[in-house]
Amino acid sequence: MINTYNEILIPVGSAVGAVMKYLFVVLLLMSELCSGAEILPAYDLALQSSEAQAEGKIFVLYISRPGCPYCARLEKSVLHPMLKMPEYTARVSLRELSWVEGAIRDFDGDARYIGKIVKRYGIVATPTLLFLNPEGREIAERLVGFTGDDFYFSYLAHSVHLARQKVGLP
Repeated sequence: MINTYNEILIPVGSAVGAVMKYLFVVLLLMSELCSGAEILPAYDLALQSSEAQAEGKIFVLYISRPGCPYCARLEKSVLHPMLKMPEYTARVSLRELSWVEGAIRDFDGDARYIGKIVKRYGIVATPTLLFLNPEGREIAERLVGFTGDDFYFSYLAHSVHLARQKVGLP
């Protein structure tokens, strides 16, 4: 008898089949571990930015759009790897604001449509990273677009450094 696991033919009932199943499960788990950390959604900007401040972190709001190919590339090449790096996770609180219909709690505590928040910040392209204080003011130059990861990490590091300086963090 043969079972199919993700297009791999494994003979069931044999020692080889048991080893192959075991290896398949290990590889599947490894791919999950290596796929990158999850980017948490923005749902309450006042709360999440205050939590970041209390933890000594900069609040970074990542504006994305569903189906945005540049957003997907940024996430894969920079953001997911960044979330696995202690030197960033100790300094940055990253939240994603997906530019879709709906509302979230804004910095003033009121529920607000996402489109109005995006418009207030003058977002014209995705991806965009905003470096914000707990009042919602930008404290470093935003990063707009993504053409490749060649220099993006250094731009990101520079913006994080400037934002931390602006609020008096080391």
